[in-house]
Amino acid sequence: MLEQKSFAGLGNYLRSEILFSAGVHPDDRPSDLDDLTLHKWAECIKTITMRAYQEGGVTVPRDVAQASKERGEPRRMWRHYAFCRNDRPCLMCGELIVRLRYAGRRLDHCPQCQPSRR
Repeated sequence: MLEQKSFAGLGNYLRSEILFSAGVHPDDRPSDLDDLTLHKWAECIKTITMRAYQEGGVTVPRDVAQASKERGEPRRMWRHYAFCRNDRPCLMCGELIVRLRYAGRRLDHCPQCQPSRR
């Protein structure tokens, strides 16, 4: 998702957010996934990218963002489900977000919401 030789790829934060929303573990390969999960992943690429564009980089749904704003939480605490939330509770399940590194780039994920299929 980050390969940029042929065309501009997705940014690092979108990679974390798309994988989270699709429930795909960062170590999973497409061949590890069933057709339903592959389809969900493809849909998340479109919806999360479009949401981030329309909402100024925010990747959580509008209702999640609004509820957090009303509680007075700072933007950095609710703008993403996984990216830059390492060592903080997952917004969906409460498990701590874990940071991994791939080729020197960070990737944050929730072990509970994104179980490995390998």
